[in-house]
This record gives sequence, structure tokens and C-alpha cells, in this order.
Amino acid sequence: MTIDGRFHFPSILTAGIGVIFALTIILVTLISARERRMQIDKRAALEAEYQAGFTAQYINDSLEHVDSFLRVAASMIEESPSGLAVVTDKTDQRIRKELLLTPQVESMVVLDPEAHEIWRSPSAQFDSSWFSHIVAVHRQTGISFSIMTRKQASAHYHIHISRSVSDENGDIRAIVDTIVSPASLLPSVEDPLLHNPLRISIYTADREEILRQPDDYLDVPLHDSWLDTPDGGTAGKTKILGGVHVHIDKKWAASLYQVASFPFYAMVVISLEDELIFWRRQTLQIVVVLLGLGLLAGVLGKIMQQRGYAKRMREHNVALKEVNQHLVQTNAERALLIKEVHHRVKNNLAIISGIISLIIDRGGPYTEQTLEGLSARILAIQKVHDRLYKNDDFHSIPIQEYLTGLAETIVESFCSFPVFIDVRIAPFSLSTNQAVPLGIFATEVITNAIKYGLQPGGTLRIVGEITTDGVVISFANDGKPFSDGPKGLGSELISSLAQQLGAALNLETGRETCYQLRFKL
Repeated sequence: MTIDGRFHFPSILTAGIGVIFALTIILVTLISARERRMQIDKRAALEAEYQAGFTAQYINDSLEHVDSFLRVAASMIEESPSGLAVVTDKTDQRIRKELLLTPQVESMVVLDPEAHEIWRSPSAQFDSSWFSHIVAVHRQTGISFSIMTRKQASAHYHIHISRSVSDENGDIRAIVDTIVSPASLLPSVEDPLLHNPLRISIYTADREEILRQPDDYLDVPLHDSWLDTPDGGTAGKTKILGGVHVHIDKKWAASLYQVASFPFYAMVVISLEDELIFWRRQTLQIVVVLLGLGLLAGVLGKIMQQRGYAKRMREHNVALKEVNQHLVQTNAERALLIKEVHHRVKNNLAIISGIISLIIDRGGPYTEQTLEGLSARILAIQKVHDRLYKNDDFHSIPIQEYLTGLAETIVESFCSFPVFIDVRIAPFSLSTNQAVPLGIFATEVITNAIKYGLQPGGTLRIVGEITTDGVVISFANDGKPFSDGPKGLGSELISSLAQQLGAALNLETGRETCYQLRFKL
């Protein structure tokens, strides 16, 4: 507000721009922060899914290695003469050697169909009730391969992988059971393909977590969207849905990946803390930069406002001065133009007067043909003014358009039979002082050709060329040959107009009649 109490519009505008700029800073910061967080989440999801997939593949490869060992061990079980399965000393040595090559297997037991021990590794513990359960599963279901998990008293789990050995009749002769530690199925934490995950877990399809490393770190529950709901409600979520699952939390990202060939799932949890710290620092830097730019813009805006006011005043004064100069120049040009118009009118009236004097000097009778000739000559002058009005340049006439229009008008007005007009003139212009006599010259030559030379279907040709010392313009027709009889008014005008143009006039007769003018521009 100014001293007299009125609002100052530039001040209000500056304040408004400042508010808009501040709001823009906030909006840009929020959008930038949101987009950056979305990028962090997307990258974390991909990283968690990749590490979970790598872990699941590693578990799958480890279990397939155990299964390969089982197949080899089962093939080593021999049959005694009485038809019972036995492990000979030779077979014992071979099995022990294979065990050394299979670090995933902690121990191994060979059972007969009644769950009695046939052979076991040195570290194996014989649990008759559990082994009876394994044998019962194979005998009742008829399956040759079984994989089960068993919780120990220490809250740790063992994985039991077993295969049955059958005779030719399909009757079970023996069952080979191996005990595998879940931890032995995982890749080393120092593996370069694992980037320091917070937690790695192995789950069964029934949501049973049989391994967590580290076992006391970060309790991440299975997300509801990962679980099967048989009844469509929230209860009864007993199974894990197959496939790959990813969930992003505020500080971590988790991915659950199904093991390809076995009923297990690998879950990997990675931290977002480092990314979030960088994100917060980057967001703060953006805010500081934008606020600094806003403060700088405010100071510069005030300076530019003062300079702008002074500049506008200078521009206003310069504009007023230019307007005044333009008005003075326009008035002078108008006065000059009026004088030039009067001069042209005077010259054209003098030309018309001279033509009429020539007609009078030759004496009567004055026929309709005499008036038509006079009209055609006045028409040539009219065409010059038509071209002047249609051009921005009031001082010169484009000759190509002028002579083309003049020839077409004369033929249309004074010729009673069809004539072909061929105009080939290079682009150039003449002043009105040259265009008027040239136009009357052309009128005389064309009207003479219509009266005395051209035949129906004949050709009237006008050619204009620019030379090193001026221009050459030719008017030719292919009508009757020119007869060198008494000279009339037209012939006198042709000679007079050529002199007025300062042109050299040449007349050629023969196959066609051609008037040629050569003059300087």
C-alpha cells in the first residue's frame, strides 16, 4: 500500500508470486519425495524377490542333491539268501563315502518293513516310534519317496527324506531315511549374490517356519495376501499360496518364493534403512536448495521490480519519441505522395492530350475506329495505375504481370476471333515514367497486329529478356506480312514512344512481324 492509502499493484503481484513460489516449492518437494520413495520401494521389491529366488533355487538344488544320494544309497541295499535286505561291509564303506560327499545329510538309517534297524550311520539316533511312523506312511500310501519335517525338543526342526526299496513284486524290502538340517540347505551369508539380508526363513506349505536365520531377529509375519483362504473369510488360512510374493513395509521388504520341486518356501527380508537415510538426506537437500532459490528469487524480484519500473519509463519515453518521429515522417510521406500523384495525373493527362492532338492534326473523318484507338491507349495508362494500387511499392511496375494483363484485355476488347497469347518475360520492374510509354507502345503494336496481321488461331508473342546493358522486349505475331505503306497515326506513336523510352527500335518482317525495343533500366 502506498502513502496515500491506495494499493500498489506491483507490490501485490510480487507478494502473490512469492506465495505461489513457496507453494510450488512444497509441492515439488512432496512430489519428488514421493517419487523417490516409490523408486526405493520398487528397487527393494526387485532385490528382495531376486534374493528369495536365489535362496529358493539353492534349497531346491541342495534337496535334489540329497535325493540323488538317496537313490544311490537305495541301489546299494542287497538281498540275503533268505530274501531279507542287508548292508554288507563293502556296501557300508561305499555308503559312508557317499555320506562324506553329501554334507546336507546329518545321519542315515536303513529300516526293514517292520521298522527294525538294518543299518545306521554313526551319528544317527534310533527313535522307534518315529521310524515306525515313516514305515507306516510308505506301506499305507505305497509311495516310494517321502519328505517330512519334525520339531525337536530344542525347538529346532529336522527334515526327514526317505525312499523305499521294493522287490520285483512291488513289496517293500527296506526304507532308507536321511535326516537333513534346514540350515545346511541355505547358501552361505558370505555368498556375493546375497546382499546382507536381515533374515532368511524356510516355511512349509502349512505355514510352519522350520528355520530362521538369525533365529532371534525381526519377527516378520506372513502377509495375509500370501495365504490361501478356503472358505473365503479370514479364518482357516492354513496354506501358503504358491508362486512368488512380495510385501513392502516402512523399513523393510520381504519376498516369499516357492521352491520348485519340494514343498518348501524361502523368505528373504532386506532392510531399507540405508536407502531411507539417503532419501531423507536428499529430500532435505532439495528443500534447502529450493528455499535458497526462493529467497534469492525474492531479492532478485525486488531488484528487478525497481529496475523494471525505471526501464518501463525509459521505454515509454523512447516509444513516445518514436511515435512523434513516425507521425512527422508519415505526414512528410503523405505530402510527398500527394505531390507525386498530382504529378502523375498531370503527366498522364499530358500524354492523353498529346495523343488527341496527333489525331486532330491528321484531320478527319473521326470514326468509331478512331475512338476505339484512343480508348485502347487510355486503357494502357489505366493498367499502370491498377498495378500501382495492387502493389505495396508505388514507384515501380512488375512488367511481366502488366504486359500480360494488358495484352489479354486488348485482345478480349478489340479482337473478334480467337488468338493465342504467348508471354515469356523475365521478372523485372520499371518505373511509372517508363511503364506508361511502354504500355502505350504495346497497345499500338497489338492493335495494329489485330487490325492488319493476325488471323483466327494466330499467335501473339511477347518476350522480355534482361541483358548486361538493359532489357530487350519483342512483340511479334505470325499473321500477314507487314506492308510498307503510308505511315498512319499508330506508326508515328510507335516511333515517338520508343524515343520517349530512350530505346532502340528494330522492325523485322518476313515469316512473322516483330517489333523489338532495347533500352536501359
